[in-house]
Amino acid sequence: MCDMYKDMLFIAIKYRLLLVVLSVTANLFLSDYDTSTQLLYHPSLEAAVAARNTCWAPHLLASTFDRWDAVHLAGISIDGYVYEHNHAFYPGLPILARAVCKRVLGPLLQNSFLACNDRTVLILSYLAITHVCALLAVPIMLALSRKVLQSKDMAEKATLLFILQPSSPFTLAPYTEAPFTLLALAGMYLLERGGTHTHTHTHTHTHTH
Repeated sequence: MCDMYKDMLFIAIKYRLLLVVLSVTANLFLSDYDTSTQLLYHPSLEAAVAARNTCWAPHLLASTFDRWDAVHLAGISIDGYVYEHNHAFYPGLPILARAVCKRVLGPLLQNSFLACNDRTVLILSYLAITHVCALLAVPIMLALSRKVLQSKDMAEKATLLFILQPSSPFTLAPYTEAPFTLLALAGMYLLERGGTHTHTHTHTHTHTH
């Protein structure tokens, strides 16, 4: 049982690392459709590389994924709900990312050795949260599949498809998809487990009477 969970997690980690490498490579060689990231990062990134700033690698990683929803979520973390379109996003993830930024990654990436700017650290905090949520969703998906499908083989296949699904890049980016997926699967698992207990109790109670 434990080996199955470890295998699925190992596959998920390797696949996500591959997606990160592909995303960073694409960011380096392909022109951007969303120009907001260019305005936020590219001049400072070029300056960082030219100055041999030790934070150029984290800066490159952050600039790769700071796009679309990430721009709005980061804005909420920094300034709060300033614009009307900010209200399309709930405050939970921005608050959590800000806490991780200040309490965890900030001290690690802003010191005498590394000189990462605040936005880079914030986006990396979002990435850390989404990666953790996506990886935690894997064993829950496996446990849910085993309970619903009642088949070890089918549960493994279902979990593998979950890991390799085409929408995986959305759980890679600093968006709300990964936390939502984790909470949705956890809720379904708890519901299924509760339903199983209720069914068992009702079945036993019926036979007793």
